[in-house]
Amino acid sequence: MSTEFSLSPRRTDAPPVGVWPQTRRKVLLAEADSLVADDFRQALEAMGFEVIGPAATLDEALALASTSQSLHGAVLDIRLGEEPIYAVADVLRTRSAPFVFVTAHDPIDIPHAYQSAPFWPKPIAGEALAAQLQGVMGAHAPVQER
Repeated sequence: MSTEFSLSPRRTDAPPVGVWPQTRRKVLLAEADSLVADDFRQALEAMGFEVIGPAATLDEALALASTSQSLHGAVLDIRLGEEPIYAVADVLRTRSAPFVFVTAHDPIDIPHAYQSAPFWPKPIAGEALAAQLQGVMGAHAPVQER
């Protein structure tokens, strides 16, 4: 008796090994530097996150933070161009979505209202950022669209 089978190519839309689609967490990425954004995106996706963005401008980040369904968290560069990111942080707070700041700017420049948010200075390896973000997000439930 002959059995025929064929090997099909690996699905490119499949989640990373060990990550089930129903557990993928959606993370907003707001980063103006395209090279840094690409590094962060790749690292986050390798850890099983679904990346929303990256948003390179404040307007893009605000739109994504306001309208993305089931948002689990965010990685925010403190400045997108010349514009501070704090309006996006405010939207995320109203949605109870945790976020972290990453920046090359001095943390002393962060306004008092945002100093309790986790902060990681650049440069930071994308893999380290993704691992630390996973810890910050903990067991937060998805934030539904409003």
